[in-house]
Amino acid sequence: MEQPCAFASTASVPSGQNVGVNDGEVRSALRARLDRQYPDRQGTRIVEELDLCQASARIDLAVVNGRMIGWEIKSGADRLGRLPQQQVVYSRLRPSLARG
Repeated sequence: MEQPCAFASTASVPSGQNVGVNDGEVRSALRARLDRQYPDRQGTRIVEELDLCQASARIDLAVVNGRMIGWEIKSGADRLGRLPQQQVVYSRLRPSLARG
Protein backbone atom coordinates (compact mmCIF):
# COMPACT_ATOMS: atom_id res chain seq x y z
CA MET A 1 0.00 0.00 0.00
CA GLU A 2 1.34 3.42 -0.95
CA GLN A 3 2.21 5.67 1.98
CA PRO A 4 0.35 9.01 2.09
CA CYS A 5 2.53 12.03 1.40
CA ALA A 6 0.26 14.67 2.99
CA PHE A 7 -3.18 15.36 4.37
CA ALA A 8 -5.44 17.90 2.71
CA SER A 9 -8.82 19.49 2.73
CA THR A 10 -10.38 21.54 -0.04
CA ALA A 11 -12.43 24.69 -0.03
CA SER A 12 -14.40 25.82 -3.04
CA VAL A 13 -17.11 28.14 -4.25
CA PRO A 14 -20.28 26.24 -5.10
CA SER A 15 -20.56 25.46 -8.81
CA GLY A 16 -22.06 28.25 -10.89
CA GLN A 17 -21.85 30.79 -8.09
CA ASN A 18 -19.62 33.79 -8.83
CA VAL A 19 -18.85 35.69 -5.65
CA GLY A 20 -16.82 38.40 -7.39
CA VAL A 21 -13.42 37.56 -5.92
CA ASN A 22 -10.40 36.04 -7.57
CA ASP A 23 -7.83 33.48 -6.44
CA GLY A 24 -5.38 36.17 -5.32
CA GLU A 25 -7.94 37.87 -3.08
CA VAL A 26 -8.98 34.58 -1.49
CA ARG A 27 -5.33 33.53 -1.05
CA SER A 28 -4.40 36.88 0.55
CA ALA A 29 -7.32 36.72 2.99
CA LEU A 30 -6.57 33.10 3.91
CA ARG A 31 -2.85 33.82 4.32
CA ALA A 32 -3.62 36.80 6.58
CA ARG A 33 -5.91 34.59 8.71
CA LEU A 34 -3.25 31.90 8.98
CA ASP A 35 -0.57 34.48 9.87
CA ARG A 36 -2.81 35.68 12.73
CA GLN A 37 -3.60 32.13 13.81
CA TYR A 38 0.08 31.10 13.92
CA PRO A 39 1.89 34.33 14.93
CA ASP A 40 5.05 32.87 16.47
CA ARG A 41 5.50 30.12 13.85
CA GLN A 42 7.40 28.00 16.35
CA GLY A 43 7.19 24.52 14.89
CA THR A 44 4.78 25.69 12.17
CA ARG A 45 5.35 26.46 8.50
CA ILE A 46 2.86 28.02 6.13
CA VAL A 47 3.64 26.83 2.61
CA GLU A 48 2.21 28.21 -0.63
CA GLU A 49 1.91 26.08 -3.77
CA LEU A 50 2.85 22.78 -2.15
CA ASP A 51 3.40 19.96 -4.65
CA LEU A 52 1.91 16.64 -3.59
CA CYS A 53 2.71 13.07 -4.59
CA GLN A 54 5.57 13.78 -6.97
CA ALA A 55 3.93 16.96 -8.32
CA SER A 56 0.80 15.19 -9.57
CA ALA A 57 -1.26 17.87 -7.76
CA ARG A 58 -0.63 21.06 -5.85
CA ILE A 59 -2.25 22.57 -2.78
CA ASP A 60 -2.57 26.35 -2.75
CA LEU A 61 -1.79 26.85 0.96
CA ALA A 62 -0.76 24.39 3.65
CA VAL A 63 0.00 24.61 7.35
CA VAL A 64 2.57 22.07 8.49
CA ASN A 65 3.15 21.55 12.21
CA GLY A 66 3.29 17.86 12.98
CA ARG A 67 0.26 17.39 10.77
CA MET A 68 -0.71 19.04 7.52
CA ILE A 69 -3.84 21.00 6.70
CA GLY A 70 -4.19 22.17 3.11
CA TRP A 71 -6.47 24.48 1.16
CA GLU A 72 -7.24 24.25 -2.53
CA ILE A 73 -8.70 27.61 -3.49
CA LYS A 74 -11.39 27.77 -6.14
CA SER A 75 -12.79 31.22 -6.85
CA GLY A 76 -15.80 32.05 -8.98
CA ALA A 77 -13.52 32.68 -11.96
CA ASP A 78 -11.77 29.29 -11.83
CA ARG A 79 -12.21 26.58 -14.38
CA LEU A 80 -12.70 23.26 -12.69
CA GLY A 81 -11.04 21.03 -15.30
CA ARG A 82 -8.18 20.00 -12.98
CA LEU A 83 -10.40 19.38 -9.96
CA PRO A 84 -11.19 15.71 -10.73
CA GLN A 85 -7.45 14.84 -10.87
CA GLN A 86 -6.79 16.89 -7.74
CA GLN A 87 -9.54 15.01 -5.94
CA VAL A 88 -7.97 11.69 -6.96
CA VAL A 89 -4.65 12.75 -5.41
CA TYR A 90 -6.28 14.24 -2.31
CA SER A 91 -8.33 11.09 -1.77
CA ARG A 92 -5.11 9.07 -1.64
CA LEU A 93 -3.88 11.41 1.07
CA ARG A 94 -6.87 11.38 3.36
CA PRO A 95 -9.91 9.11 3.61
CA SER A 96 -12.36 11.98 3.39
CA LEU A 97 -12.12 15.54 2.12
CA ALA A 98 -13.75 18.53 3.71
CA ARG A 99 -15.35 20.87 1.22
CA GLY A 100 -16.58 24.26 2.25
